[in-house]
Amino acid sequence: MSLYAQLQQVRSEEDVKDAYTKALGLKNFTEGLTDIRTGEIWFELGFLR
Repeated sequence: MSLYAQLQQVRSEEDVKDAYTKALGLKNFTEGLTDIRTGEIWFELGFLR
């Protein structure tokens, strides 16, 4: 399933973070309240419905 298709089915910010980490294949990361951090990059995610 594509990232776009997964994002169409999310119900929470946690689902958004899970979709991105799976799509990007991230292994070593930490999740904050609204962000995902690795040693190289930082994402801040939002959920609007």
